[in-house]
Amino acid sequence: MNILLHWYRNDLRTEDHAAFAHAAEKGMKVLPLFILPNEEMFGLSKLPRLGKHRKHFLLQTLKDLADFWEKQGTELLILQGKPEEIIPQLCLKYSVEELSFAAAHASEELAQEDAVHQALKDDKINIFKFYDDFLIHPDDLFCHPSQIPDVFTNFRKRIEANLIIRAPFVYEFPQGYPHHEKGISLEQINLNENSFVDTRSAFPFFGGEQQAQMRIQDYFFINKYILQYKETRNGLLGADYSTKFSPWLGLGAVSPRQIYAELKKFEQQHGANESTYWLVFELFWRDYFRYILIKYGRKIFLKNGLNIYNPNRDVVKSDALFQRWIQGKTGDDFVDACMHELAATGYMSNRGRQNVASYLVHQLKLDWRLGAEYFESMLIDYDAASNWGNWAYLAGVGNDPRQRLFNTQKQAEQYDENGEFRKCWS
Repeated sequence: MNILLHWYRNDLRTEDHAAFAHAAEKGMKVLPLFILPNEEMFGLSKLPRLGKHRKHFLLQTLKDLADFWEKQGTELLILQGKPEEIIPQLCLKYSVEELSFAAAHASEELAQEDAVHQALKDDKINIFKFYDDFLIHPDDLFCHPSQIPDVFTNFRKRIEANLIIRAPFVYEFPQGYPHHEKGISLEQINLNENSFVDTRSAFPFFGGEQQAQMRIQDYFFINKYILQYKETRNGLLGADYSTKFSPWLGLGAVSPRQIYAELKKFEQQHGANESTYWLVFELFWRDYFRYILIKYGRKIFLKNGLNIYNPNRDVVKSDALFQRWIQGKTGDDFVDACMHELAATGYMSNRGRQNVASYLVHQLKLDWRLGAEYFESMLIDYDAASNWGNWAYLAGVGNDPRQRLFNTQKQAEQYDENGEFRKCWS
């Protein structure tokens, strides 16, 4: 049997997927694998890398994925351990001819890929590595990723002058799948659908590909919220002030190409406006931070970041201040409300994120990486490039020398004029 072992990473979907298009073209049977991350702690903040909200959203996404594969007549194999140990064993056991996985961009994940390559170097396994989480594929970029402009505006203008966005993959899954061992069941990981639900949450949705597709249809075609996106995107309360696509994008339960294709379909039916453009603009930002991560590698995780502008800033070392920020006990009612929301739901508005980050960096003068680590632990829409890129950008150690200092009280007056958000999360 011609078997493709697909190692799921942050590509937890079945539609518009390079590996499955590849398998369909070659007539290969798919053995789907997901390797659970180990329970790791950060060195700087001592926080769990996969906090309770992120873990819960991941498990919901895996459940949705497992349901799909069960309907196909096979099982999503879930294991825990080191990929470089697990994958060669499976390749040998099931006579796998080819391994596929989505390319990573962060240093630790790249090291993981290298370890898998080394473990398989003598096994004559074909490896299909693909880039599947971009709007603009690296092969269609105006230059090599190592040469992209450091300033976003220059990047965007070059992109728009030579815009190439591929259509989503369309394929049929082959019939018949290899029988394989039982893995870890989701019940063993204690998935509880009712865990961590807060009725005040601006993200009252579940993880998984089906939920992502339902949200796209609702936001674009049913309620047409997209037509007011630019005007409402700085909102603070409710599910519909912004698209809320980011948690599904973060795990790859939907691709940016799918969102773009549906947006173009919407524009054909209902017309384009500044708001529909602005969503594409935000997807450009998402790609930009991925390319910056590819260009600079692990520098984005260092104290001085990309070290382009060499900022000279004294850093306070105070666990007490950091804990006050985390717990929403800073005394700044807007910052505290935002932090309460994050702790309770694993989600925070973009406006809130900029303000709490500015407060940690400029008011508390703490190491910006503490904030980035906390967001990584807590945010259900975490992805390495966007999270660390945005934090470095705001802290002045990324791609912009300007010090982005927010007056949080003026921001509260502008975006929470009646105090409804602060009252809700006081």
